[in-house]
Amino acid sequence: MQQGYLVMRLKGKNALITGGNSGIGLATAKRFVEEGARVLITGRDEKTLAFAESSLGSSAISIRADVVDADARARVIAAAKENFGNLDIVFANAGIAKSTTSSIVDTPEDIYDEVLKTNVTAVFLTVQGALPLLRDRASIILNSSVAANAGFPGSGAYPASKAAVKAMAHSLASELAPRRIRVNCVVPGVIRTPVWNRGRSPEQGEARVKQMLKKVPFGEIGEAEDVANAVLFLASDESRYITSTEITIDGLRIARCDLKVTPHCLLGSRATLIRRQPKRNVSGARSSSAGYRFDHHSDTTTNKWTAFMKAFESRPPGAGAIE
Repeated sequence: MQQGYLVMRLKGKNALITGGNSGIGLATAKRFVEEGARVLITGRDEKTLAFAESSLGSSAISIRADVVDADARARVIAAAKENFGNLDIVFANAGIAKSTTSSIVDTPEDIYDEVLKTNVTAVFLTVQGALPLLRDRASIILNSSVAANAGFPGSGAYPASKAAVKAMAHSLASELAPRRIRVNCVVPGVIRTPVWNRGRSPEQGEARVKQMLKKVPFGEIGEAEDVANAVLFLASDESRYITSTEITIDGLRIARCDLKVTPHCLLGSRATLIRRQPKRNVSGARSSSAGYRFDHHSDTTTNKWTAFMKAFESRPPGAGAIE
């Protein structure tokens, strides 16, 4: 390859990005255009949509559409067909993080339904509508969240919706495999986007960021571009043999949640993965309930983990990793 030769990773490809008027969607649209793609973005807010289209240049068009509206989705697909003829990439990014911070008994049914309709049903129907335009070996990327694994109390709808997106990706990937259409997920953690200040004052938004920082071992907030770069990889031919998988962009946020349950990174040589022997039932037959367990041998691992967590929880925001 000649020095200075620029390879455009999406040259000649056509992409649809829902919710492409701000945040992760807009950052992804910019990366796609930079890499040679033509992009159709959607959004509900006319002002931000117009700004996004102007910032993307002549390689992008925009359609004002709410993904939960069937007629609006039909207009989007019709526009893609008219302008592009076919699609190589679908990034089903549009979603809402509507507050459901009340307890289980106090969560309104209409709010729960709205979140699932936007984050799950509309994602499926967007893919369904785009399918006739998708060329073989196309790429579909869905946007999930670390909330699907974190188990935050008082937030039932949003995590449920993002967990459903992960399950959906696996199912879609299996069904579309004969056409070599890849379906994958990005799983963002704490990412700086306009949603942080939506419905909050700047001071409240900043306070929330500081609170969330305490749960990120990297000690810094991710940017929309960090997620966009992962989406770009999954959209490109560099990931041609990758499907039904997830890329987590979270500064170890998921591990921070999961390690409280099973601190694999701190088990060290004093822990052993032991095969559980199947038990015999009353008739003497061997049970199929064999599995694995961690044998810690002593309290050393527990003490190490407890000390780490105490140091981590007392760390000031932005202090970085625990040595």
